[in-house]
Amino acid sequence: MKWGVGSFLNVLLWVVLLGPGLAQGQMVAKTSKFTVPFEFQVGDKTLAAGDYTVVETEPNVMSLRDAHAHTVITQVTRSVQTASAVEAKLVFVRHEGHYQLARIWRAQEEYGDELLGSRPRVVIAKGNAASSATGAGSQP
Repeated sequence: MKWGVGSFLNVLLWVVLLGPGLAQGQMVAKTSKFTVPFEFQVGDKTLAAGDYTVVETEPNVMSLRDAHAHTVITQVTRSVQTASAVEAKLVFVRHEGHYQLARIWRAQEEYGDELLGSRPRVVIAKGNAASSATGAGSQP
């Protein structure tokens, strides 16, 4: 019986020691919903105006989902920082007559995501303060 109790305590010790480390490795996906009132591009893909959800699936990787929750594109990003927390918004670059998604900012966060190869300007589709709620934007 001592061997059984000792083994149980040994396993329990390992769970207590390793459990928190394993839990830290798990990432909770960050999501933000937006309404984009104009056609735009992400990489080489052109997307129609509409409702979209941005999901950070891994660090420096985001997926854009349409109103039916279908992933329409997955893109590599890099982290960018602002001086203070911002409202949820998408920032676009106008290039050769097309709007291209450049940055993603989530509500109440100082860090955002910049899509590689883009240079953001001032064309913005804004979300509201709750990053999980649909925001509205307007074409400039």
